[in-house]
Amino acid sequence: MTLSAEKSLGVLLEWEQKLWLVYKIDSETATAFVESQDHEREILGFDTDCTVLCNPILDWPSVTLLPRIGHVIQVRKADAKSTLLVWLKDWVKIDNFQMGGALFLNPELRLGYGDRLVLDHDVYGYKTQFPVDLPRDFLSFEQKRAKETEQQETFDLYSQLRKDE
Repeated sequence: MTLSAEKSLGVLLEWEQKLWLVYKIDSETATAFVESQDHEREILGFDTDCTVLCNPILDWPSVTLLPRIGHVIQVRKADAKSTLLVWLKDWVKIDNFQMGGALFLNPELRLGYGDRLVLDHDVYGYKTQFPVDLPRDFLSFEQKRAKETEQQETFDLYSQLRKDE
């Protein structure tokens, strides 16, 4: 499968037996800037033969992070085992140096409202931890869009009934 300028930002792909995240697109040169789980960086042409696995921006539920100095280095479940989540497999942050922003979590983790995560941040060489509670609206972009459409249809039906009175 090949990449494209319109649909590739944030895509997870498999190339050379590794997981890669597309973090930047240059449509003028038809290239994608990718980073692997080992933090190797490469530039791939749109015609590169690779397997596109998913687009976490559209397919995975997300939580909005408060602005914090530093970047996220690890994400753990706040459970008895303090389970470490794997970057690009369990969680993705498209721009890891952005203060705040969206943290996308793999739906296979079966996380939901009330679950707590602990984020480890690197702040000028020091590791700090911040808890994150998953909100009620912990949904993927597609799920949120479907919910809004459903609410709009319900509102339209209600408005129509009120008009008929």
